[in-house]
Amino acid sequence: MKKSWLFNVALLLVCVLCVQASRAQDDNPFDLPEGALARLGKGAIGMGGRAVAYSSDGTLLAVGSSLGIWLYDAHTYTEVALLTGHTGTVNSVVFSPDGKILASVTGSWTVLLWNVSRRTLRTVIEGRTQTITSVAFSPDGKTLASVTNASVTSSYLDAIRLWDVDGGAVKAYIKGPSVWDDAGWSFSVTFAPDGKTLATGSNDYTVRLWDVESGTLKTSLKGHTGQVSSVVFSPDGKTIASASWDSTVRLWDVESGGPKALLEGHTDRINSVAFSPDGKTIASGSDDYTMRLWEVESGTPKAILEGHTDRVSSVAFAPDGKTLASGSEDGTILLWDMSPYITPSTPTAIQSSSPLPTQTALLANFPNPFNPDTYIPYQLHAPAHVRLSIYDVRGALVREIDVGYRAAGPYLTSTSAARWDGRDQGGQHVASGVYLYRLQAGLVAQVRKMVLIK
Repeated sequence: MKKSWLFNVALLLVCVLCVQASRAQDDNPFDLPEGALARLGKGAIGMGGRAVAYSSDGTLLAVGSSLGIWLYDAHTYTEVALLTGHTGTVNSVVFSPDGKILASVTGSWTVLLWNVSRRTLRTVIEGRTQTITSVAFSPDGKTLASVTNASVTSSYLDAIRLWDVDGGAVKAYIKGPSVWDDAGWSFSVTFAPDGKTLATGSNDYTVRLWDVESGTLKTSLKGHTGQVSSVVFSPDGKTIASASWDSTVRLWDVESGGPKALLEGHTDRINSVAFSPDGKTIASGSDDYTMRLWEVESGTPKAILEGHTDRVSSVAFAPDGKTLASGSEDGTILLWDMSPYITPSTPTAIQSSSPLPTQTALLANFPNPFNPDTYIPYQLHAPAHVRLSIYDVRGALVREIDVGYRAAGPYLTSTSAARWDGRDQGGQHVASGVYLYRLQAGLVAQVRKMVLIK
């Protein structure tokens, strides 16, 4: 009798657990929406319109959050690093054109510049008494433009500043009472592809184009009936897209300053807009919890992407156009498959004429001997996840460098090769001597020697 009672109780518990597991699976909040490849996110996502950004080579995805800046491997979706140093939620992250520097903004008086490869703070740019709302790198990567919430009512009439990236000093101000008499706070800034023009979006419903060299206003683009939250140039520099809290995206002809198209469909304010790398598609993110894709040439809608449970603050295309990242106040990043909507760009004649390496190989590091750091070149015959391990002559592991997923091709220069800074896994400088470095790329493993001399 006792055994029968115990059996019945156990059976009942199993049934309850199975039902709960079934319900948990049915109600799983981590089920991906249709068209999404992955969901990421830790901490509240920044609301500055540029809280997500891809590096120029497409290997890293940066995400501004309340915890700091998360760096993800853009191919495997794994966490690479967390950069901390701000005191508030990071609302904007922007990579330099060469991908070596990351700029971040919280909506405070400072901009932080990070060394991407070392994952360390590089420079602190002080905005003094003005809140910096957005930044952008010039195409050559030497200048950083910032805009603030300054207006004539606050007596701060230098709302646009150009900073020297290397030293962090101000190179130029764009200011003047006559310029800002009718201007409000600026919330977005971007360089034209040729670096000669700046575009800003403000809460007085206006997009302004500025001559970078002279610092003068070129033209004002009016038509929105709400704050302009995001502005971006097309890849060819001929078109500007502006997103607004009036729930519309407008396309403008750069040369004439005239309107080209009005994109309507969102039911709440729009926070971010981005061009695909081929310039044929626009993505927008809105407080209506959706992303929309638009055909640039015709101005017609292409798709509505749904899956977030709160306002969408940021959208960004991967450099190859195959993925769209969207950041939301629901605390998540969704990565969307763009293959149904965007035709991949065809290789150029130069690209197609460059053959892939015939074999995967680990090459000689340079310089060698070295002090304090060295670059480790390699080549891949096929795409692979690359990991480098450093050992001392006794075979003890000194350092592991997870390079991440890489496409087939050569990685031979200081901008593409792996780098070792002569430190162990704990961040301490290692002693002089002979070290072994091992490449693991897929199923291929190779080992070479190098010498550190202090």
